Amino acid sequence: MKPLAVGILAGLLAAAPGLAHDGAPAPRPTGPAPATGRAGAATCPDAAQAARIAEAYGGAMAPMPFVAAAKLGLPEVVVAGGLPARLGHGVDGKAFAAVWESLAAWPDAVVMIRKGANIFEIHTRVPTGKASTRSKFFNLDHDVALSGHLRPDLVTAIQSVEMPGEEGFVRGVFFYDESGESLLGVFVPPAEKPPAAQVAAFEKTRSLLRSLPARCPRPAA
Repeated sequence: MKPLAVGILAGLLAAAPGLAHDGAPAPRPTGPAPATGRAGAATCPDAAQAARIAEAYGGAMAPMPFVAAAKLGLPEVVVAGGLPARLGHGVDGKAFAAVWESLAAWPDAVVMIRKGANIFEIHTRVPTGKASTRSKFFNLDHDVALSGHLRPDLVTAIQSVEMPGEEGFVRGVFFYDESGESLLGVFVPPAEKPPAAQVAAFEKTRSLLRSLPARCPRPAA
């Protein structure tokens, strides 16, 4: 199995202007201030931004939202909100509990966490969890490789992605916080032909998301 950053996502960082050629982070791009949501977080594109996003996704291959965001100089969550409907569906972060429960039913996953110019990938099942009775944390169970403590109250948006890439089809879910960047992404492990059970599990999560109201006006397909 190819790692996401080396396999399906190979070359994405090299194509993003968010990194300098010597590997050092370049200055963060800036763009027009988009619509804001909870705690002032950028959420949806305005008309001009939506047109730029649609143009970026007009080709046969589709970049991950964080890659397109760097190229367009827009917050990642705004790019996600402008994805054509055929490439995914975004909902409000209040759906966290239901979406996480759906992900925990997947037989296998790759969890991707980005920190600055670094990408961490954990091949694991998504752990179940429960809300703390003493704090705002959602405590992940300790029965798989991934564990920790999440803050669902700070999740502003959740976005499914179903994208044809140069080395395969990407199926996954991104979670966004008030910074406008993704907290983490959960993907079907990349393979030339993923097991039917993994695809079916993703499709259940996708159906759950698509049953909920879109958080942004739906762009044209």
